Amino acid sequence: MSKPKTEIISDEHLKERISFLEDVNRWHLMALDIFNSISQLYHQGDTEKTPLEIFQQTAPFTRLICEFEQTGFCGINEKKASFHLVYTDAESEKEQISEDLEQLIDNGDFAWALNLSEPTITVLRDRTLVLTPISTPSRIRGMFIGYLKEQTAFENRHKRGLTAIIQNCAYAIESSELQNVIRDQNQKLVKAVVSQTRKLEYQHNHNQLTRLPNRASLKDSVSNAINRSEHSGHLVAVILIDLDMFKRVNESFGHSAGDELLRQVSARLTKNMRAYDSVAQLSNSPETSDPNADPQDVDPHISRNQGIDPNQISHFGGDEFCILLGDVTTQNDVKGVLNRIQKDLSQPFSFGSHQIIQNFSAGVSLSPDHGKSSEQLIQCADIALYHAKSKGRNQYVFYTPSMKKETLHHLDLSAKLYKALSENQFTLNYQPQINTQTLEIIGLEALIRWVDDANNTIPPNHFIPMAEELGLVIPIGNWVIKEACEQIKLLENEGFSDIPIAVNIAAQQFAQENFLSQVLDEIHNAGIKPELLEIELTERVIMDDVEETIKSLNNLHDYGIKISVDDFGTGYSSLSYLKRFPIDTLKIDKSFIDDVAKSSDDAAIVTAIAALAKSLHLNIIAEGVETENQVDFLNSLSCFYVQGYLYSKPLNQEQLIHFLKENRKLHTPKQGSGDQHPNEPYPSKAMQTKKPPPTPSH
Repeated sequence: MSKPKTEIISDEHLKERISFLEDVNRWHLMALDIFNSISQLYHQGDTEKTPLEIFQQTAPFTRLICEFEQTGFCGINEKKASFHLVYTDAESEKEQISEDLEQLIDNGDFAWALNLSEPTITVLRDRTLVLTPISTPSRIRGMFIGYLKEQTAFENRHKRGLTAIIQNCAYAIESSELQNVIRDQNQKLVKAVVSQTRKLEYQHNHNQLTRLPNRASLKDSVSNAINRSEHSGHLVAVILIDLDMFKRVNESFGHSAGDELLRQVSARLTKNMRAYDSVAQLSNSPETSDPNADPQDVDPHISRNQGIDPNQISHFGGDEFCILLGDVTTQNDVKGVLNRIQKDLSQPFSFGSHQIIQNFSAGVSLSPDHGKSSEQLIQCADIALYHAKSKGRNQYVFYTPSMKKETLHHLDLSAKLYKALSENQFTLNYQPQINTQTLEIIGLEALIRWVDDANNTIPPNHFIPMAEELGLVIPIGNWVIKEACEQIKLLENEGFSDIPIAVNIAAQQFAQENFLSQVLDEIHNAGIKPELLEIELTERVIMDDVEETIKSLNNLHDYGIKISVDDFGTGYSSLSYLKRFPIDTLKIDKSFIDDVAKSSDDAAIVTAIAALAKSLHLNIIAEGVETENQVDFLNSLSCFYVQGYLYSKPLNQEQLIHFLKENRKLHTPKQGSGDQHPNEPYPSKAMQTKKPPPTPSH
């Protein structure tokens, strides 16, 4: 076997190979430096460079990677799908390159290069061009055009290097655009956050219905006013205003009408304020400025207080308003403002086709007399407001220290009232109703009494209004009906089977949808005749909703339950309505009976009521009869049914049974010394001395 032939490499050839390898190594080292530098274009995308700036920075690197005589960078209009020259490093050839661009597009060279997605060689005007798409996987950003020098090779290493440079260029553009988008979005986000924060702050500090600031804003204003007053020596006044019977507006005309009324009241209060006044509406309803409104569009007079702004206007909610007078000298200044408001609010309010007159109650506190903090002044004004409403509304009351004691007593009584209901501390007393002609007991009125833990008797006029306020009047009233029905049964068992008992029914209780069924249930449970239970309603209750009242009373009457109108003459009954009610009895209020024998006015009223009852064929009972002169006057009007201390005070169950046994059977007066006190439960002086005339036909 022959040995393989050994190739002999000459020194010259070896030098050429070594030189080639060194050139390749140098080129790769240079390429690494270039790639390191060009990659900064991508990493520096946060500098938000424009495509022109990126092209300008990219061009020198393309010349390093390949021998280009000149280069051009084209951008793309995506909407028009057209290219345009953005930058060239041969400014003098810009026009020619633009023409070449159009020619390359027309020849399809751009389309071919885009299709290949890599550097492509083409020839134009006897010049060799390299076309490289400037693109990322998501978008085409443009096209690179490189004009090779004559006799310049474009090898794979050049192709790879140029591809890397142009890709970095494309990513740099994309990164820069993304940074611009992020920047714009951040700016929009910051603006939105600032705007929303201002809106939320505005909404937090303002009522959404009236656009008046709320309690928090008012507290700031009061505190500022107090601070100013310490230097000026003037007074600070806080006035809380509550619209009387505002609930009826909502119930009668709808909540939209109520909202419109609040806006109109707000506008009138605002218009009436002096330069240093601050108005606020108080509510935990909530009621507004449009939450989408630009805070810049908000009236500066109702913007958040940024310091000491005596003109700030603020809002708490519902139908309560507050006025801050930050610089008054005397109480008369406050009265002047209140009188002006009364005059302004006394003008009719209109909404749709409706007009109403809106009265208000107000409570007033003054600093420093009633406190040196916003909380103290608002609390004292609130206490004064409560007293204004409890005194009959449509008035204003200035706070006094004694009011706080009364309020604490009220709170204490409220707690005890809940306890009284749960522990059955109530009892019923019964006051006889007498026929003055026969001395016959024609009926009884059930009168509730409350005996507390300390064995103190609390009269109804002290706790019934509170029960109505607390919503307890319904369960208390239900208890009264149950107890009265059981008492009727007890009397029947004692041999008194024909004595009716009247019970007073509150407006809230009567308005219940199931009132009739509750009454019938108690009658059934007690096993009594319905006609022995009489329902007493005040004149105001029956006139509250006439048509509904007529329906309810007819339902009661159909079952045989008697109906009487209590305290007649103190309300506002229309005679045209009164004759439509299925009423059995009118009860003349005690206030007319007290001076009936001495007052011509009271006498005239009682005479008219008696004539009215006779014309409507109604029974009539006079309440609060305490003297024989009153009886004589009533007898002259053929008003023979009376109730009062002249005959008997209200009696507990034991006293009642004794009284009935002593007097129920009597049809002739007993003879006696006549010196018993009329308040004695039995037998009374009147029943000892009156002679029984014939039974009246009335």
